[in-house]
Amino acid sequence: MLGERTRVATETVDAEIAGRFQMAVANSPGRTARIDDLCAEVARHRHVEGDLRHACVALIGELRGMLAQASVQSLEPDLIILDEIPALSRPAAWR
Repeated sequence: MLGERTRVATETVDAEIAGRFQMAVANSPGRTARIDDLCAEVARHRHVEGDLRHACVALIGELRGMLAQASVQSLEPDLIILDEIPALSRPAAWR
């Protein structure tokens, strides 16, 4: 699985952002194991529902946050527009 994650840094992905993101994931205690465990669990199910779905959504949210942080650190933008915040503030979006 580690080789597959390493392969993500390709020509279409900014190398600095990819590197920062990979380091953030690797340096986050237990995160790599959680990713591997959830991937294995999802592979055993035809439908992802209930607690498993919530665990996946939570992990995806954490990874998105880490990617956003890596992007901001790499790009050093003057302005950041958070256009998904209103959609995520509705409880229906959490399901």
